[in-house]
Amino acid sequence: MKSVFMICLTAAAIFILAPLCFSMEQEKGHICFYTIDSNGDNRVSFKEFVKYLGDDRERFTSIDRNQDGELTHEEYHDSLGHGASEQEQETD
Repeated sequence: MKSVFMICLTAAAIFILAPLCFSMEQEKGHICFYTIDSNGDNRVSFKEFVKYLGDDRERFTSIDRNQDGELTHEEYHDSLGHGASEQEQETD
């Protein structure tokens, strides 16, 4: 019975703490792919890109390696790393 309780307690802690850890990372200045992907379709459109990283079609196009008009997580990660900094956002 104790092990079931511990499993439930651990699961609850993960569900409670994981979002807090994610939000703490966001506050450090990183704009993650999943934040920019506001509609949750696992693609970043230029409209979504503009909202966070500025109206820079040339930059967007250079990141969009397959030129399909949307950024995949891989394309975004390869070009911007884990996330673009807020400082970078302010300069755009």
